[in-house]
Amino acid sequence: MTDMSNNIDFDSLLLLTKAKSESDIQLICDDYIDVQSVTISVPQFVVNKTRQLLDNSSIDDNSIRSLITNLSKLVYLCLKSTDLSDNSLNALFPQTFHKQLKQLLIKLIVKNSDKWIAKSRPIQSMPSLVDFECRTESNKCVIDLQLTDPKDKVSVVLSKQQLKEMTEGMATIRQQLFDATHKSN
Repeated sequence: MTDMSNNIDFDSLLLLTKAKSESDIQLICDDYIDVQSVTISVPQFVVNKTRQLLDNSSIDDNSIRSLITNLSKLVYLCLKSTDLSDNSLNALFPQTFHKQLKQLLIKLIVKNSDKWIAKSRPIQSMPSLVDFECRTESNKCVIDLQLTDPKDKVSVVLSKQQLKEMTEGMATIRQQLFDATHKSN
């Protein structure tokens, strides 16, 4: 087991042994793995659908969320690797991990790696923020945004209330990012 896989709760992955079939595990992987961001909370509809695929209504929500989060972490770690051989992927798992489940997960990761890598890439058509300037005009806040393309300059005019709401929203996002980065350390 590598240092990077130490922050994966492999015990939570054992819930996958409750799946009715290999295709249900494939569905859980395909539909619910978020390889871009493993820190985003798992929505309730994902929890409910996963519970159905695991065919067990007695599994609590937090256990299912932990399963999805740790499965995402495992896949993300595998996809970051340049070596997707069985030996390399085997080394990520604890030696005592469920043998058949480990073989199945490795098989699914190797089989789906290209698709999951493509899914994890950011959408290319989305512009990025390069720079911004703020100023006040006529009791309103004007924010000039410079996007990736030099021709793309956007001005946003906000009232005092809109600015307050935006600031509160940004503070929430800042706190979530702070919590996410400090939780993983």
